[in-house]
Amino acid sequence: MKKKIPEGETIRFRLTPAERTLVRDETFYDPDFANLAECEGNAFVVPLTLLEIDELLGYVAAAANHCVDKKLLAKLDRFYDKLQSCLDKYEEI
Repeated sequence: MKKKIPEGETIRFRLTPAERTLVRDETFYDPDFANLAECEGNAFVVPLTLLEIDELLGYVAAAANHCVDKKLLAKLDRFYDKLQSCLDKYEEI
């Protein structure tokens, strides 16, 4: 069962330093998106709405679709799965 959250509410999305670098260097998503991140241990926590996560998902998919490096493609695919898994946990009301 999906957790229901109000439309536009942010969730705390955890991101590794490697994932942050992946988004910044390999996608056309806003490179400053993680500037609002809080450090928690060895991870970053970024407040994102479900719409922003869905948008980031699209940028990661586009980067993966144009990727020729198999190692980079595997990283993009893992991050895509992580984003999709997050989206699958919530439902806006």
